[in-house]
Amino acid sequence: MRSDYFLTFANTFRANRNSTVFFMMILSGRGSSRDDYHMKKKQAAEHKTIEYTRSISFRLLRNILLVSSFITLLITVFQLFLDYKKDVSLLEDQFRQIEVSHLQSISMAFYNLGEEEIKTQLNGLLEYRDIIQLEIRELDGNRFMVAGGPRPEKCIIKTFPISYRKDVLGFLEITATMSGVYQRLYDKILIILTGQTLKTFIVSIFILFIIRQLLIKHLAVLGQYAKQLDLTRLGDPLVLKRKPKKGADELDLVVSAINDMRMTLQKSTQALKDKARMEGELNAAASIQRSMMPYAPPQIKGWDLASVFVPALEVSGDYFDFIRIDPHHLGLVVADASGKGLAAALHANAARVLLKDKTALHVNPKALFSSLNCSLENEFPPNQFLTMGYALVETDTGKVTWVSAGHEPAVLKPSFGNGYRLIKPLGFPFCQLFSPQFESRMQLATFTMSSGDLLVLYTDGLTDAVNETNDRFGEERLCNLIHDLHGKIADQIVKTITQSVREFQGESQQTDDMTMIVLRRL
Repeated sequence: MRSDYFLTFANTFRANRNSTVFFMMILSGRGSSRDDYHMKKKQAAEHKTIEYTRSISFRLLRNILLVSSFITLLITVFQLFLDYKKDVSLLEDQFRQIEVSHLQSISMAFYNLGEEEIKTQLNGLLEYRDIIQLEIRELDGNRFMVAGGPRPEKCIIKTFPISYRKDVLGFLEITATMSGVYQRLYDKILIILTGQTLKTFIVSIFILFIIRQLLIKHLAVLGQYAKQLDLTRLGDPLVLKRKPKKGADELDLVVSAINDMRMTLQKSTQALKDKARMEGELNAAASIQRSMMPYAPPQIKGWDLASVFVPALEVSGDYFDFIRIDPHHLGLVVADASGKGLAAALHANAARVLLKDKTALHVNPKALFSSLNCSLENEFPPNQFLTMGYALVETDTGKVTWVSAGHEPAVLKPSFGNGYRLIKPLGFPFCQLFSPQFESRMQLATFTMSSGDLLVLYTDGLTDAVNETNDRFGEERLCNLIHDLHGKIADQIVKTITQSVREFQGESQQTDDMTMIVLRRL
């Protein structure tokens, strides 16, 4: 019973770790102030109802006394029953002894009418325990002689025939009182109950003393420790003042469980603080990154532009921009750094800063990318790279020069015909591995957009989107969708494509950043 109690207590502490961690999240400010108010109010109410009003020691003493008294009562009743049966059996033995030892002599004296002899023998039989009356009756029922006192109400009567030479002369009635039996039982009840009660009380006090020394006072320390435990004192371990012993008992198990919970709370608290700090930094980084992206596409006469930027995480490795070089030239940039998250965002931002800095080269795409290759060569680790596509648009003539550093192809949908063109000139991505061969491989693609033509630039987060069955959205599906939407305005095209990708993904989580620029000549 003691072991089960401690194991339950220890398992209760371990089972509530998750609830305690959730409570720490509330304390760390993850909930609203209204939730905090109700939580504190509830805690105050719970604390008010849990007060030290009764001692376990006295309840243990009471229960021990009740159980011991009940057991003593059962044992006493059983013992009294046995003693009663024993006394009745002794009376039966006395009756048999009188029959065997005295009945014959009484019969001879009765035959010879020796009244004095009969009286002497009857008075002698009265010396037997609990024999209170002896009576001799003749055959006709008349009383011949009576010895002893009056016959009581509660008694046992035994009748024996008085015979001589096989002739029945009369009857001997022996009366044994039950008062002596009952008195002895009563005396024994007093002795048993008094002795058992005294013994039970002494043993209970001794057990209570042992329990207080081994358990109760330590439970009070446990309760006080748990009551004072808060997030600012997690470094103070629980220690019970106990004598050194060999091996661990249930109290050691409870102390170990509480200290394990304390260490878990300490680690969880620090983890929550680190997570909150990291989330704050990521949110700040995401806010800064969004502020660096174009708020809206530029308004250029004769052109319709729209864009979308959907990061997979707080910060993105994608980058896009509209660069208004001069009244006659517009630069469109889409870039995708390998990986996701903060590292990819830093690499994309490095490329953005360098690109912005090279304003003199914006009208010369090939020279611009050659200069970027030299600048980015030492910016990336060996296993990191960045793809980029840059379109120089002459807004007056519609001429577009497209250069790609290993980026996804630009999709051109002419206003006439049913086909579309994938414009993908050769080019290595920006990285240490391909930096020496970058210029030799780089090619330019030049084309002219007529009225109604549509140009779509995007990152691979669109085409690499997968659904629940791990099927890719794919380049073909994207191009067919662009073909069907070529008569729509740029903003509607962007929204429809984005919605189609989301519907295709279904319940699948977005795994990569999605960026798209749509350019349409009016």
